[in-house]
Amino acid sequence: MPVPTLPLYPDRTQHHRDVRKELQETTLTAPLPQLVGQILERAFDCRATDIHFDSQETGLRVRSRIDGQLQGILFVETSMATAAAGEKVLLGLELDPDEHRDLHLHRGLGCPACFQTGYMGRTGIFEIMMVGEELRDLIFQQIPKDVLRRVAVDLGMRTLKQSAVDKILDGTTTVEEVYRVVSF
Repeated sequence: MPVPTLPLYPDRTQHHRDVRKELQETTLTAPLPQLVGQILERAFDCRATDIHFDSQETGLRVRSRIDGQLQGILFVETSMATAAAGEKVLLGLELDPDEHRDLHLHRGLGCPACFQTGYMGRTGIFEIMMVGEELRDLIFQQIPKDVLRRVAVDLGMRTLKQSAVDKILDGTTTVEEVYRVVSF
């Protein structure tokens, strides 16, 4: 006589609530790839047959089909589309990890207005060298460009990277978009 097997999670409804709560907490701190990994892992745990990522004007809705029924498992509001900056990211942006410990970086979620890209419009990052007397003299002396650049930075020139970091810190753009467009 076969022994009846117990379900993996006796109270599946409670388990699904726990998964939703855990994922909602994960959105506050996890980088996007880790969040997506958690969503996929939890959907697998719940024996979901498919997962839907629906971008909306107010945020991103994540649903999964469990036992033939499409169930909402997560909603990430556009305003919550930030992630705690990891030490590796901060070092890559030449920022002090201790000084920016509580820094949260924005992510582009996507909506119908931006054609699901998470970005709308254009903004520029610039590196402008104002040529004063000191720089003019160095240019006429035909000083190598790396020395000229170093002197210009010492005189207050904002580099392209510094301009990009400023845009990231004020929430105008994201780290991913900067790295996609500019190579440092």
